[in-house]
Amino acid sequence: MIYRPRAAYLALSLSFFLPVGFSESPGSSPLLLSTALANTLRYHPSLQASQHRLGASAAQGEQSTATLNPSLEISAEEIDRDNQGMDQASYEVLIAQPIALPGFRKSLRLESETALTQLEREHQVRERQLLHQTIVQYVDAAAAAAEVSVAEDFLELATQTLDAVQKRIDAGKGAPPQLNRVQIAQAQASLALKTAQRHAALTHNRLMSMWGLAPEEFHLPADALSIEAHIRTESNELLETHPEITALDASIQHANAQIQLSKAAVWPELELFAGWQQFEEDDTQSYVLGLQLPLPIWNRNRAEQKATQLEAQALTEDLKAKQLELDAELAEALGAFENALNRVQTLSSKIIPTTENHQRAVSISYKEGRSGLLDFLDANQLVLDMRCEQVDARKVLYLALADLHYLSPLSFPPFQPEEFPHAP
Repeated sequence: MIYRPRAAYLALSLSFFLPVGFSESPGSSPLLLSTALANTLRYHPSLQASQHRLGASAAQGEQSTATLNPSLEISAEEIDRDNQGMDQASYEVLIAQPIALPGFRKSLRLESETALTQLEREHQVRERQLLHQTIVQYVDAAAAAAEVSVAEDFLELATQTLDAVQKRIDAGKGAPPQLNRVQIAQAQASLALKTAQRHAALTHNRLMSMWGLAPEEFHLPADALSIEAHIRTESNELLETHPEITALDASIQHANAQIQLSKAAVWPELELFAGWQQFEEDDTQSYVLGLQLPLPIWNRNRAEQKATQLEAQALTEDLKAKQLELDAELAEALGAFENALNRVQTLSSKIIPTTENHQRAVSISYKEGRSGLLDFLDANQLVLDMRCEQVDARKVLYLALADLHYLSPLSFPPFQPEEFPHAP
């Protein structure tokens, strides 16, 4: 298989901290990403079923190449034309041994081996898909828990704002209706927190349902997405080793083996037989030795040969289509990752610090009577919006990173949180 995917290169080092606040059940274990991936490999029913099919295919391969059993035939024929009883009867005992021809036996063995290889490659594809799905759901759950943390902080900020407004009213520097506006903002913050908590519980339960485990058995640690991810990707030969490519390549090899088997099946086996005959009429015996070979006169298996050849051609075209598809997906994943990285860096280095400085300045200005309540509330809301956007940006970045490594099988999964020091 010769393939020249789009050249691409990416080398960088990332270190992010995504604060996560998630309720911890008594007696539950912390759910690191590596634990989640290990749970998928260990507990997911689809992979268990695939393992059983691999064992069944291996057993069928052994059975298909086993030596054929002999057959025993015993017959008796009575000839009583002269009413003399069994005096003219004859008896025959034959033992027949089918013998598979070398070409057919070799083709049968090759077909079994390529069928097993095809199942192994398909198992690798399914395993990789499930690991990618696990990462996606883990990131979803961690991001949802981070949104809970943001909502908790905003509720605390709304409470502090309510206290500040109350003090201004008590000091005669604020109008009483302002208190109603801040109370509404506090109620909205409380509602947002409850909504975030329900969403976090839903994503956590969905992740746990992948393995059929109870939600309380694991909890996400507070630094679930405190990850340092190292990427060095050169895509000149990456897609050649992608499981979906190797699976299709194995399917083509299996189809070619089936073509060879369908040709060899024209002369599948011969039958060697030997036996003994007894004639009662003259009390004589004879021995029989014979060879039986089917003659492919009317059926030369041409229809099956054509069908297997067309299937091999179809798989070859599927392989070309998959190569083009993965090449396009890799280019798209690289672009998405670079955009997500730029978004995270801009938010972290510029937008978030500026927003927080603005909020602190407006808060001081409001307490000193130089700013109005609406400016104060708007500054608080802007902090909330930017922190929510930061959570979403980091979530998108990690998902883009997972997609990139799914398509670039040099290192998958792309990150293991406990293998790297957590960011301060």
